[in-house]
Amino acid sequence: MAPRTRSMTDVFPQGIRWSTSGTVGGGMVVNRSRTCSDQTGPGDCAPLAISGWNHLGGIINRPVAGTFAWKFQDYVADILLTPANFPHQTIALPYTNVQLATMAAARTNPSRPYVDVPVSILELGDVVSLLRRSGKQRRFGTKTAQMNIEYQFGIAPLVSDIVKLLNAQDQINRRVLELERLRTKRGLRRTVDVWDGSVQTVSNKFCQSAGVTISRPFTAYTTITQKVHCRWKPSVDLSYLSVPGSMRALATRAVLGLTVDFSTAWEMIPWSWLIDWFTDVGTYLKTQRNIVPATLSGVHVMKHTKTDYSCPDYDSGTGIKMTGINFHREDKERQPSFVSPVAHFPFLSGRQVGILASLAVLRS
Repeated sequence: MAPRTRSMTDVFPQGIRWSTSGTVGGGMVVNRSRTCSDQTGPGDCAPLAISGWNHLGGIINRPVAGTFAWKFQDYVADILLTPANFPHQTIALPYTNVQLATMAAARTNPSRPYVDVPVSILELGDVVSLLRRSGKQRRFGTKTAQMNIEYQFGIAPLVSDIVKLLNAQDQINRRVLELERLRTKRGLRRTVDVWDGSVQTVSNKFCQSAGVTISRPFTAYTTITQKVHCRWKPSVDLSYLSVPGSMRALATRAVLGLTVDFSTAWEMIPWSWLIDWFTDVGTYLKTQRNIVPATLSGVHVMKHTKTDYSCPDYDSGTGIKMTGINFHREDKERQPSFVSPVAHFPFLSGRQVGILASLAVLRS
């Protein structure tokens, strides 16, 4: 493939400002810009980068106000002549592209379980044991910790599985549709949202300092949305699924997780849930589940960043006026990736901290 870059711009009259020392402006300024970098050649989903910005407002006017004073006529504020004055706000991304790809592959795998029945059955013994021990006399703090652990690892998962089983038929119907798409020439293609974040700030910026001084409070709002596009292809000939009932039977096995594999074994290992807080081992094993014979033929991570700046109109009360400014910046990226277990160090949620605190109390 050959790389290429395309760009386009729109222009707008700059307006003028003048005094006895001379005239500034009178030409055109760029008020919209777009750039696209991609690759030409066969196939699709190659690396892609699109960036652009545009602005409205920021028009300064000032009538004649004395022999030596600067006058303004529909003059575009100097701050808008430098787009770098309006950058994206910083948002810390909690996941790498490989982590996002692994999460998306686990969520789109045709073999993914909706209810992992074998794991639920194997965990029933632990639930009964937990409930049996809950009747013993303990101190208040220990009793509270025990109740929290029973709820997090016994009652809540059991209730969740029961509720899901009530909706299993609908999920089986949806999985049948996925298997039908998997059998087509294009295979199964899905794009899923995996993460989004936003930040808002307020800061003062000097819009104009030559001729007049105008400073305005700007509100900046940045959002980042990350999606992953996954493509699955059959690893064997799926013509046998044309036999009546065979496709639905396979969909049922996948939805209910009716198999014992590495993913099932991992869930039954003590403390695997804690390891999964800091690694993607469990998620990675879900990408390898193969009840439906399919392979991941492509996984592509996409990031969409948008930032909007705005400030209100300005009126000095002495004849200097400026219309409010709206500046929009947008970037899109697409990069191929792969799946792999990755270690990471996340911030623990309130639920996770509560579980560790309960375990500490029981341990003591």
